[in-house]
Order: sequence, then structure tokens, then C-alpha cells
Amino acid sequence: MAESGNQFAGCIGLVNDDEKTGQLRWFLVDPSFQRKGVGSRLIKALVQYCKENGYERIFLWTVRDMSTARPLYKKNGFEITEIHEEKRLWGSNLIEERWDLEL
Repeated sequence: MAESGNQFAGCIGLVNDDEKTGQLRWFLVDPSFQRKGVGSRLIKALVQYCKENGYERIFLWTVRDMSTARPLYKKNGFEITEIHEEKRLWGSNLIEERWDLEL
């Protein structure tokens, strides 16, 4: 979790997919802290944690419309490995993407 002056700035979460694979499960940055490096620091902390704890890979699922987060994933070495055809999710037509990072 990231805070600034006791105010929530963002958070990132990891769950185990298996012994050596982590799934980035949620990644949120408060809009008032976007474009201030909070997201980059959260992702870097997650990757560092995974390296220190013996993970071999991290993956995440997102949707193509997440235009703010996608460049952060790419900048930190994640690559798109799977794309699902557009389908109705959460009341919108969305394209799901899986991004993977080999550590």
C-alpha cells in the first residue's frame, strides 16, 4: 500500500497461482496521485518482492481500455501473452489481455 501524509495513494496485490508463479491481482492508484510515480513504485516493489521470495514469473489479467496502467506494465518488462476476443464484461464490451513477466 502507498500512502502520502496519512492519505491513501495506491495499492497493489499479489496472490499465488502456484509455488513459483504470482498473479498481480489488483493495482489501484488514487486519481489525485496518478502521474506522480506511485504506480511505478508499487509495481517495482511487487517485482522486487517476487524476486526476493523465489517467484519465477508474475502474470496479470487486464483489459485493453486500461490505458494508464498498460504502459507501466510494459515499462517494467511485462509482455502480452494472450488476448481474448471482445466480450461483455462489467456492462461493457472489453478485450481481456494477459501480461507475463519472467523473473
